[in-house]
Amino acid sequence: MCIFCGETNESFTEEMLDMHYWKSCPMLKRCDHCAQVIEISGVSEHLLTECESSDKFAQCPRCKEAIPKEDLDEHFAEKSCQASKGPRCVLCNKVLGNGDEVCGPCLSGKK
Repeated sequence: MCIFCGETNESFTEEMLDMHYWKSCPMLKRCDHCAQVIEISGVSEHLLTECESSDKFAQCPRCKEAIPKEDLDEHFAEKSCQASKGPRCVLCNKVLGNGDEVCGPCLSGKK
């Protein structure tokens, strides 16, 4: 069973599970800046603290997301982001209802 998305598959050997993590798990992605496979829910934290390109990112004081430093002033001035108003979808960052981790469209694959 995949510990990230919960998929169970009888063909999951250690090697097949690694392939699932690398290629098809909907809860994981490859960092565009260092190629490390990371949880989607932790992309901002990764970019700010762990990524080899972390010096190129800053945290937006309003939405708390990692933004390229060169774009931060424009991002903040445009007010295209919102302060957190509760839990957010780990895949698309939309505000969720209580107890949810993923929004309906993302859960169904129709975002």
